[in-house]
Amino acid sequence: MAGAADEGNRADILLMTATITPDNSPELARTDPALRLDDYRQALLFYIGRLGSSIDGIVFVENSDSDVSSLVALAKAEGVDDRVEFIANYGKHSYPGRDRSYGETRLLDHAMATSRLIAAADDRAVIWKITGRYRVRNLARMVRTAPRRFDLYCDVRNRPIAWLDLRFMAWTKGGYDRLLSGIADRLGTDPREPVMHRYVTGLKDAAVVRRYRTEPLVDGVRGWDNRHYALGRARLKFWVRAASRRLLPFLWI
Repeated sequence: MAGAADEGNRADILLMTATITPDNSPELARTDPALRLDDYRQALLFYIGRLGSSIDGIVFVENSDSDVSSLVALAKAEGVDDRVEFIANYGKHSYPGRDRSYGETRLLDHAMATSRLIAAADDRAVIWKITGRYRVRNLARMVRTAPRRFDLYCDVRNRPIAWLDLRFMAWTKGGYDRLLSGIADRLGTDPREPVMHRYVTGLKDAAVVRRYRTEPLVDGVRGWDNRHYALGRARLKFWVRAASRRLLPFLWI
């Protein structure tokens, strides 16, 4: 298996969330389905290149009932269709009056309940969730440096505001069932980053690891303003946060 953050071998499965054709998303700037599909294609190709080294399988789940046949064909052309699972065309799921984070948490519930790759993995398996248009360039290091044991591995920031990074998280199957399943309706219509911060920091559970050991290097265009995570000010933030983890580990920024 690719990972080594628990005793013995374990499966590390990447869960890519996707909405190719967004609806009822007033805070979203990147809404062109063609652009979004190309973002997902580039990210999928990137992660296919990590199969067998950083990750053991990929689950791609899409909730807008859009055509994913080009992505399926990509996986087949790369010879990895047995290790890349697509969960799509199970209806169009948009939630007027609710934040986008609500829809994603519902999508995660569906993926965790229906994925054959996740169902086939043993209880030590770790599911690494990524917003599917983004590429974590240092994924291998993120997996390699993860704690030996956890039910939930996430990144909490206390400054400049209370925030939990929802782009990239990890959990075990049991951890998801116990801590995250059905959270959309437990936390209300707006389970975005500050709300999830309050929820996770309130968990009295030793198996919840609230701080990454490595700063994730995220590459891709942000949905809410069409700016690139790997360029300009966003790239500077990465270097500042990466340095603070080593030099000022008490400063959660």
